[in-house]
Amino acid sequence: MKLTSFVMCALFNSKEKIIRLTPALFGQQAGSVSEILPEIASKRFVIFGEEHGKLPIINFQSQIIKQMLAQDTNHDIKLNIVMEHFSFEMQDILDQFSTGSINLETLISEYKKIGTEGHNIQAYAGVLEQAPQSNGRVRLHGGFIPRTYAKQLVKEGTEVALEAAKSKDYISSDENCQGSAQHYDYFESLISGRDLHDKGQKPGERFRHIFPAQVLKDAAMAWKVNKIMQDQSCSDKDMFLLIMGSGHMGYHQGVPERLYRWQPELKSRACRIIARSVDDKISFKAGNGNDVEGLNRVFGCQADAADICFLYEEEEDIESVKAETEKSYNKVGGTAHIEGNLLLAKKARYIY
Repeated sequence: MKLTSFVMCALFNSKEKIIRLTPALFGQQAGSVSEILPEIASKRFVIFGEEHGKLPIINFQSQIIKQMLAQDTNHDIKLNIVMEHFSFEMQDILDQFSTGSINLETLISEYKKIGTEGHNIQAYAGVLEQAPQSNGRVRLHGGFIPRTYAKQLVKEGTEVALEAAKSKDYISSDENCQGSAQHYDYFESLISGRDLHDKGQKPGERFRHIFPAQVLKDAAMAWKVNKIMQDQSCSDKDMFLLIMGSGHMGYHQGVPERLYRWQPELKSRACRIIARSVDDKISFKAGNGNDVEGLNRVFGCQADAADICFLYEEEEDIESVKAETEKSYNKVGGTAHIEGNLLLAKKARYIY
């Protein structure tokens, strides 16, 4: 049986809040998800830092895409979705999928054959399928340099990797992969767990040798976006949604830092979103109250981590998961490419 799309199944419930993180409005609730969507879409340039493969986040991204398209009533503006999950070398299969030449099943199969990136692409069906359904209004772009280049940098040295990346025009000709002290401070805290906002705790040097690999990824995505913006087919009115891990964009570091060099006006035009689940550092308070102390502990009230935080708490209904999984599996007759385990099905919203 050939499958052309995933079926969206309501396999979880989640509580969600939109909270402002800019210093002037820190900790204030910005209304419901539906209420914030017009504000986000009006910016036309959205930088979304996610936790990969999380279903409430992907659903929110899908809503943002629909809102951005809906505000273009003349249907003459393009939306460019640039995703970390796909490398530059995967652009051909993204183009084929966007034009309907291949379906989602084939896209996933080809993605796995290339095998360099390793994301759970199945979970992003609600984002990806916006392209073939848009009559050409949505363009999907591979957003990251293949991971092999970062591995080469760590193994063979920065200069070797830079030369290889520049030969493919994956990064700008003057890129040196030297990140700022602020960027390393943020990067190191993500790995070590150090409190970024405790000025008495200084970043260690343990991860300094892999930092240029992180900068290489950030620089490559920023260069890719800049090239799209400079292309003759891109108009000044075209919209952008950049999707990446939050470690690549928080506090204006990483991708935004490099992108602002070529497109400085974006610093005031873009909407920056960080998505985060509740944990032992941030709690989810009912009603209009927010855990401001927890938010400050994680993001820093004066640090300008992002414009807004999409805070969520997922509540999975295991019995519904089992029932929907059995129903979906029976429907497709055990198609070979499905990873048939209940744990995966429980965590994936889109099931064949």
